[in-house]
Amino acid sequence: MKQLFTLLLTTVFALGLQAQVSLTEAPDFTVTDIHGESHNLYSLLDQGKYVMIDLYAYWCGPCCATAPDIKQNYIDFGCNTADLFVIGLEADGTLAQTEDFEVNCGVEGGYPVASGLDGGGSDAVDAFGPAAFPTIILIAPDRKIVEQDIWPYSTSGTEAILNGYGIEKAECAVVSNVTETEFFGQLEVSPNPFTNEIRIAFELQESAEVTIEVANLLGQSLFIVQAGDLS
Repeated sequence: MKQLFTLLLTTVFALGLQAQVSLTEAPDFTVTDIHGESHNLYSLLDQGKYVMIDLYAYWCGPCCATAPDIKQNYIDFGCNTADLFVIGLEADGTLAQTEDFEVNCGVEGGYPVASGLDGGGSDAVDAFGPAAFPTIILIAPDRKIVEQDIWPYSTSGTEAILNGYGIEKAECAVVSNVTETEFFGQLEVSPNPFTNEIRIAFELQESAEVTIEVANLLGQSLFIVQAGDLS
């Protein structure tokens, strides 16, 4: 019995070293993240993006420990506005449980995540069939799963892997959120998101003190323009 027990442990350990996802081509999926945004895998790949997916569960301790490093790579590589798109697919939690994971694990406001039960994450996770959580995979624009399990996960190690596929770091492009008031008539903001330049055009229905604040995707203020009293 002792010999059998040792053999079983060795077998399990060996299996743990194998790729956690056995697929070589990614199945398509459409999910809705916790902020109500819809994401379709093949549409992202057709834009020429690499897609890195965190397959995880809200109750998983290692998933919580790994999530901040994934978020840092998400930030370092352009907050989903450049060549890399990062998304989390939760396996079996509700919207509330997935939101709690975000807060408790320190990744609130980072890469989009879809809950298992309310966002379609469960079906998407099942389609990939991971053997353990978390399983972080990388999909190339041709729909091939080029990294079946990035583990152990680290920000620097993943950066090296991404660089190996020609994916370079990028600044987070800026999305302008314009708070409209009763003073605004027609309002135009383009392009949105933007990287270097943005055009903001608006009409005022009456004189008003105007302040323009531009923030990045993480909600960090980049600059504030006090336009003064305009009419």
